[in-house]
Amino acid sequence: MIQIIHGDTHDELLKLPAESVQTVVTSPPYLGLRDYGVKGQIGLEKTPQDYVERLVDVFAQVGRVLRKDGTLWVNLGDAYVDGGRGNDAHTGSTLEGTRDNQVESRKTRVREGYKGLPRKNLLGMPWRVAFEMQEQGWILRSSVVWFKPNPMPESVYDRPTRAHEFVFLFSKNNSRPLLWRAKDTGEWSKRPDLNETLDVGGVCVRRWRGFDYYYDADAIRTPFKDYEDDLRRMVAQTSENKSMPDALKNGLRPKVYGQPHAPDAIKSPHGQGFTRRAKVPGGWDTGPGSHSTLEHNTKAGRDKPRGHPRPQEGTLDVGTKYEQQMRGANKRDVWTMSTCPYPEAHFATFPEELPETCILAGSKQGDTVLDPFAGSGTTLAVAQRLGRSAIGIELNAEYVKLIQERTKQMSLL
Repeated sequence: MIQIIHGDTHDELLKLPAESVQTVVTSPPYLGLRDYGVKGQIGLEKTPQDYVERLVDVFAQVGRVLRKDGTLWVNLGDAYVDGGRGNDAHTGSTLEGTRDNQVESRKTRVREGYKGLPRKNLLGMPWRVAFEMQEQGWILRSSVVWFKPNPMPESVYDRPTRAHEFVFLFSKNNSRPLLWRAKDTGEWSKRPDLNETLDVGGVCVRRWRGFDYYYDADAIRTPFKDYEDDLRRMVAQTSENKSMPDALKNGLRPKVYGQPHAPDAIKSPHGQGFTRRAKVPGGWDTGPGSHSTLEHNTKAGRDKPRGHPRPQEGTLDVGTKYEQQMRGANKRDVWTMSTCPYPEAHFATFPEELPETCILAGSKQGDTVLDPFAGSGTTLAVAQRLGRSAIGIELNAEYVKLIQERTKQMSLL
């Protein structure tokens, strides 16, 4: 179910029931970027502090409607103090607005300026907001760097072109676990038997792991990368290399050095059996001195990540090393995602992959997702596709029509 609300986000949030939303994924208007032509809009404040205070007031109401075990994901871009010479334009939004409105906003910023801040200063708006959120009691759990391979061009010659924005992950609770997850099955429970244990390679570990808030790391893991295709291309390019081992020249990948439990395990062509270290995707926790490598360890007759005295006690951490590898690596905090155009809009929206990642990590099917700054409706459309209910609040009537059409199209798929 999709609910689209037209109005001021602060006022409309007051009307929503308390603790009715599982996760919030949003991108507020950036400071000084665009004039949407709507009275009361956020983003045209005369000072950074005014902007921060208005946003924090909105997020205070977001905290009221968010469940105790809920999460808040906020995407924010930065801005510069523009002295009026035109060579330090404000950051390009990835969400909403038109070219005409963008120019109008830029003129407004040049005329008003920011007292006490010399021109060309990077304002650091994302972190100003994040720090004030902490002061208001929010728990800042992660600062994700969203790297954009196709950033908006900038006519600047005295600094690098900006190609990233921040996505902050906030939670409400850090006092005690509200949820538990079974390490062997992945099931969630609010009242498990905490005396249950598991035998992992001869080591007795607790079956349930406590969480201060709902966060499904397994739903967004980085997939295990199969290097076979890469190796075949390398072999094709170097097929004249007579010193290359026959297995490589024939395009056979020694997939599983150090993984004798794998069904397709093969001996190393270098004559080192299964003890040779194998390169694996970055992100694996491999212990000191072995960057991006894993090593088979047969001590005590069990597999374990190199550098750890016993099997790790993370979520879904039981099973052989091969099984753990195939689950993928924990999601890193740098996300490479290109902006993408929406055919019905005259602006670039953030990619569906971004809210999809946040929604998968922060909610289950049937949960409610909120976007208090709905913009073009990307978060709502993704939530609908993933089987979540969604609530969107948007001040601009034209965008409300756009969201209605977009989510209607999604329901027909």
